Amino acid sequence: MTRDKTQSLYIWMAAICVILSFGLFAPTYWLQVPAGSFTGAPLLHLHAFLFSLWPLFFFWQARIAARGQIERHRTWGLLGIDLATALVFSGFATAIHSIANATAAGHGAAARAFSIVPLSAIALFAGLIAAAIANVSRPDTHKRLMLVATVSIIQAPLDRD
Repeated sequence: MTRDKTQSLYIWMAAICVILSFGLFAPTYWLQVPAGSFTGAPLLHLHAFLFSLWPLFFFWQARIAARGQIERHRTWGLLGIDLATALVFSGFATAIHSIANATAAGHGAAARAFSIVPLSAIALFAGLIAAAIANVSRPDTHKRLMLVATVSIIQAPLDRD
């Protein structure tokens, strides 16, 4: 595959992640918030903001890297490290919050059993991001790890009813 086609692949994959993230969360979050029918804790709004920002950030990074603006990509990448860190903490906090709410509703055992799904997804994302950071000097490896990390968190909107 030529360099141009490879760069195009990453831009398209990033765009698909944005579309899936926003499109699949539309019925359970994005359309409910303006209608006033979303009844989640403030933590869930922070979580939604951060996890929605990530695919947009990934798309932005793929575009500037494809344009050859590598220094700009690296500079913005530092913000990406902060954002990814916030995602991990927000994800763990939201999973714990969800377990606590389910326990209060009498579904604690099921919530604890299911918690392996979001907790392992967050751990996988964190590990892939750490590996991508460790491989910034190897662009082909770095961009593959970033793509897989981003795809790994798309399971959450895919799981919505």
